[in-house]
Amino acid sequence: PGRAKGVSSTLYILRACKQPIPSMRNAAMDVFAALAAQNVSTWGLHALFPSDTISMPISTQTDTFYEYIQNRTTEFSKEGKDWKFVIILALSKNPARAMLSDEVNGTIDKLIRQGPYYMPGKMGEVLTLDQGAS
Repeated sequence: PGRAKGVSSTLYILRACKQPIPSMRNAAMDVFAALAAQNVSTWGLHALFPSDTISMPISTQTDTFYEYIQNRTTEFSKEGKDWKFVIILALSKNPARAMLSDEVNGTIDKLIRQGPYYMPGKMGEVLTLDQGAS
């Protein structure tokens, strides 16, 4: 993959996805969606999932596209959640995704089932309907 400002292009775009400016975030996510949808060959998926990160144990991966895409706490607006889900949908529909590991494909399928607005609950947290009605 290419390099920009001393880091891989993918990491550079990933950092833009984490910026507080919505237009910058959305533009970066649009680039990721285009890479995820590129199905003429596998170059788009190779850019998003370099073989050295896919072979690493998931628990040791930081600052990777895979870590970003499965983290549901990075987006707070409806628009941001929708953009991120567009990337996930593009990955799920890409026939070249067979090159990805079973773990990555399983995660993509799980994210599709959960939908764009899924937020993981906290262990032990119980919410009742009248909790805020005091």
